[in-house]
Amino acid sequence: MIEVARRRFSAADVTFHLGRFEDLDVPGRPFDAVFSATAFHWVDPSIGWLKAARNLKPGGVLALLSHVNVRDEQSRGLQDAFAALLGKHAPDVAAEWRPPMEFDTVLAGVEERRGNASEVWDWLMRGGLQRPSMAVPEAASLFEDVEVASEPYVVEQTADELHAQFRTTAIYHRLAPAQREAFEADEKRAIERDGGRVRFSLAVLLMTARRTGSGAF
Repeated sequence: MIEVARRRFSAADVTFHLGRFEDLDVPGRPFDAVFSATAFHWVDPSIGWLKAARNLKPGGVLALLSHVNVRDEQSRGLQDAFAALLGKHAPDVAAEWRPPMEFDTVLAGVEERRGNASEVWDWLMRGGLQRPSMAVPEAASLFEDVEVASEPYVVEQTADELHAQFRTTAIYHRLAPAQREAFEADEKRAIERDGGRVRFSLAVLLMTARRTGSGAF
């Protein structure tokens, strides 16, 4: 990915540092902003929130972006069928899967947690495979002015397109090769019986929060 990016940007504009966020010491800090797209939920929360704050100037912005499935009339049937197939082929993984929330429920939960950026992000990432909580109490003193911008949208895909995306998820990598093959075969047959394409709803979510001005951490 870095090699592709280097072909698009000159060395004078962008500097790349390769490493885990938890381990990397980036020179030249503090910065005006720290941004992560569909990745911050992989960072150890006991390190990530504090490290993000330490790399920001007071008042600097932490911006986290992700796309999440949402539950509505259009998506309910596909999501229920997904859960049923997961239960059939991998009941242990299915036991850890949480269905997506309705869009209004997502936004209501943000309002209840706005005092702690980590609790908001943990809530937004709630759907899908259960993972350790990303919420830490100390984040409440690290960040303020938590805001969430959101936009629902609809995706239409063939079975092959759906499976290409599914293969990038944590759920897929929890399945044994035989389970993956059987799951995808069953799902493809069901989609083809229903016309060959599926439509479902997602939302793009952007959470921003400002580093507090309480000095060094």
